[in-house]
Amino acid sequence: DRSARAVRLLESLEAGGPIHASAHAWHEVYGPDLLDGVLDLLLDGAAGAYNFFPAEGWTEAQWIERMAHVAECGGARLHTAPAPAEAPPAYPGGWTVSYLPRSDTTLERFVREARLARREGEAAIERKEDDVRLEDATGS
Repeated sequence: DRSARAVRLLESLEAGGPIHASAHAWHEVYGPDLLDGVLDLLLDGAAGAYNFFPAEGWTEAQWIERMAHVAECGGARLHTAPAPAEAPPAYPGGWTVSYLPRSDTTLERFVREARLARREGEAAIERKEDDVRLEDATGS
């Protein structure tokens, strides 16, 4: 989704322009990772609440720095806003197991897939042979 903050940040990094980041925790989740985790739990018959916050507890600025490294965009200028005097609540995911993959692997996939989607548009999204479609599953 080109309007997503992470996509806009990657484009800004690649353009080498200034980027303004906060010192607050990065809570955004890469959609495919969330979907994989939720489907795994559903298939396992899990019930209850589960943590889908990124396990590392990175700030937005740290997340952007790591994305710049993965994307090999050293020319971007990152400006981090100072942390407010009254710090925001503690990172919400730090005390439980996260059902997301490590953020560094997510960043690698995100950068690769975002660039592919930008370059190839809809052609980058291919239906795999083993994909189950709703109409196939319901017999419609």
